[in-house]
Amino acid sequence: MQTSQKVAFNTLVMYTKVLVTIGVSLYSTRLILCELGAEDFGIFNLIAGVVGMLAFLNTSVSLATQRYLAYTLGKGDREHYEAVYEAAKKTGLYLGFALLIIIEILGLFFLNKLNYAPERNFAVQIVFHCMVLSTFFSVWAIPYEAAIIANEDIYVISFIYILESLLKLGIAIYLIYTPFDKLIVYGMLLVFVYISTNIYKKFYCKKYGTCTFEKLNKKGIFKEMAKFSGWTSLEPLSTLFSVQGMAILLNLFGGAVVNAAYGVANQVCGQMNYFSASLLSSMTPQIIKSEGMNDHVRTIRLSKFACKLSFSLLSFFSVPLIIEMPFVLRLWLTDVPEYTVLFCRLVLLSFITLQMSYGLQSGIFAVGKIKNYQIVVGIVKFLAIPLAYILLKSGYSLYVAVAVFVGVEAINYFMRLYFAHKLLQLQVKDFLFSVTARLLLSFVIIIGILYYVKGFFYIGFHRLVIVSVLSSVLWIVSLKMLILTKDEFAKVKNVLISFLLRKLNKTE
Repeated sequence: MQTSQKVAFNTLVMYTKVLVTIGVSLYSTRLILCELGAEDFGIFNLIAGVVGMLAFLNTSVSLATQRYLAYTLGKGDREHYEAVYEAAKKTGLYLGFALLIIIEILGLFFLNKLNYAPERNFAVQIVFHCMVLSTFFSVWAIPYEAAIIANEDIYVISFIYILESLLKLGIAIYLIYTPFDKLIVYGMLLVFVYISTNIYKKFYCKKYGTCTFEKLNKKGIFKEMAKFSGWTSLEPLSTLFSVQGMAILLNLFGGAVVNAAYGVANQVCGQMNYFSASLLSSMTPQIIKSEGMNDHVRTIRLSKFACKLSFSLLSFFSVPLIIEMPFVLRLWLTDVPEYTVLFCRLVLLSFITLQMSYGLQSGIFAVGKIKNYQIVVGIVKFLAIPLAYILLKSGYSLYVAVAVFVGVEAINYFMRLYFAHKLLQLQVKDFLFSVTARLLLSFVIIIGILYYVKGFFYIGFHRLVIVSVLSSVLWIVSLKMLILTKDEFAKVKNVLISFLLRKLNKTE
């Protein structure tokens, strides 16, 4: 399969996965919130946040593994690829055990500081241990998922996550009928799902080969990957610190019910962010392989293209949600926790702001010189929590604290632009006019038109449909007329048409 066709195939597969998982996950969340109640749902999200905050190295090792595997595949160095893969497997195992011990020790300290009803202490402890165990298996499976992505077998990852979402739906339905403590049952069954899907990744990856431990020592892969992982850990750490730190602040200043609202907001925005993340995961191997082949021009072109598509596709689905959020949440949850509507809008807006430059990060990672980039971006994200704390302590609304996320992403947009210029020789002026200005102009025009049109209709399902259809048409027109160049739009259209025709011919 040609490169362009492979990217198109992977993108289509990922979006099919996203459509299924989003639909299933949102319905599952509705059932879970209904069965657990706002307080237990808030407690679960808080525990998951504490565990996730302490397991930040999960993301950094995953990024490092994907980068080195894709880079060596681009160079065509099979021996080096196998050495990287084996090093990653051992790192995942050792790191998993280390985090298991560290989180068990530090996590219990954090739990004692949180605000929840004393009678829920036993359930909180059980759920915490379940989350720690699932973290171990997630870290252990990092190299296997990274190998699947680097080899661009995206359909396998899609199958795994579709299966995972269906199993979670089964858990949500079971909660309706179980006579036992629903929070404990939910935590225990969830860890079973994570263990099962991660073990499957290991068995699938047997096809990718291995090598001896002596070869690893000779290559010095451990030291090289550990250094890269160390620097890539800064941004995931700062992101988790800001997101989950905000959850703790909201708990301290508002209680568990506010955590339920924040948890729902992250569920909605996280599902929407899957669209852009799926596109980026299907394009990132090609961006890194281009750098491995020393094709810098293609690296920059694909990075810019990723920014355009990830922003546009996230906005494609998010803009109708931003406008119709009150009705959508009532339709989805029936009983909407206080603060949820504006929390959703603010967090979603921060994700959209992130996408304007996030494609550049893949290009920066491909080069490999990430020390200063990670330090600067990480510091900016770290500052979100002290600033939010000062605002809350000064008597400002909880909304203002969450709005800090939008400002942080706006600052980091300029940071990514600076480092992309320094490391990739990106022309800043060209990027501002050919990418950013076009994206922002499209976003503002479409938001303005939709807000004007919705004023002619009463709130309800019919208005949601009208706004969604009109938004879809406007974004497609905007992609053709404003965002993509003629060559980019023609290539996307031709690749998608040829791909669909080939699949239709196979079915005949």
